[in-house]
Amino acid sequence: MGVIRLTKRAHATTLDGKGAAITGGRWHSVGKAVVYVASCGALAALEYLAHADKSVFPASLIFLTIEVPDLEIERVHTPPAEVAASRQIGDDWLARKSTTLLEVRPVLIPKQRNYLLNPEHPLFGAVRIVETSPFAFDSRLLSAIPPKSVEAGEVGFWCCSCAPDVKANSLRDSCEKFSRIPSSASRRVCGIVHRASAVLIS
Repeated sequence: MGVIRLTKRAHATTLDGKGAAITGGRWHSVGKAVVYVASCGALAALEYLAHADKSVFPASLIFLTIEVPDLEIERVHTPPAEVAASRQIGDDWLARKSTTLLEVRPVLIPKQRNYLLNPEHPLFGAVRIVETSPFAFDSRLLSAIPPKSVEAGEVGFWCCSCAPDVKANSLRDSCEKFSRIPSSASRRVCGIVHRASAVLIS
């Protein structure tokens, strides 16, 4: 079967999941290597747009068409409401190495399908990139989702796990991953975008 991934050009040749291991995600914890893909290009683009930091949006993106052999697929038919529960499901699946693919329902469009690839599965070597194509978001899409402003001098955060729009003091108490965020970098940790020196958050 074919699946699609949208990524930065610099990451277009590897499917090792190391970037996801650094940041964590909805379906896996920090430290777990996994590759997120979508059933179609439109969904891959929508997911990227929803999770990217618009204030530092990459100019060079690549669509990857990935061929996955017809192997057994594990499915999550009813995704949990809590992100922690979703992560536990994904972590357990990665540890079992039972299938190469885990099918999950995207929050953005539940009738479509996202997939997780386990790069540590014994048959992952059969997964390959069969096509690449450059991609750039239309400016109308980017301008339709303006970043939210934060008062000058304050550090802004956005955390899909804790709250839609919170400031540093409240996030410090509500997010278990806060202490892991370096003060000098922009980084996602468990769904957080940390803009240490900027006055814009998305």
